[in-house]
Amino acid sequence: MALARYIAATRPGSRQVVVERDAALVGLVRRVIPLPRRAPIKVKVADARTAVTADNLRGRFDLLLVDVPDCRFTIDFVTAMRGVLATGGCVAMNIIDGHARAHVATMQSVGRQVCLMAEGSVLHGRHRGNVVLVAADRLPIQALIQATARDPVPVKILYGPDLDRFVAGAKPMVL
Repeated sequence: MALARYIAATRPGSRQVVVERDAALVGLVRRVIPLPRRAPIKVKVADARTAVTADNLRGRFDLLLVDVPDCRFTIDFVTAMRGVLATGGCVAMNIIDGHARAHVATMQSVGRQVCLMAEGSVLHGRHRGNVVLVAADRLPIQALIQATARDPVPVKILYGPDLDRFVAGAKPMVL
């Protein structure tokens, strides 16, 4: 729940729902590093696919932070995630570099603008590492470029024609 804690600290007043399917992990975190009392973070033990299809969540979220196993990231899941986002909402995902092309193709298949952010050596395949995929109906590319320019770790952003070349030939993921 590190990202949820970070958002709670840097965006006071934001309400969050953390969905984790591993009840034992949730129990461990609650025992070892419990959330502060009155933290605006609700924790649900559930499968993310099930959580994003709940009718009571439709259009409720401005941002989804996702860390989903690759086997569960499909067109159906992406469509369901889109359903819980408010107008103008955004998805940010932590993914493994080897699966980035298929993830982008999957996200693009439901009409989202997508960019990838990572160290250049990771995006170019020289090193292994994690990649952040960001998707929205309209991405704030210039704001992302400005924000990453201030980062102490050099980050490259792939979008538009450069991203299309990177993804060329990748197929969306289906069940």
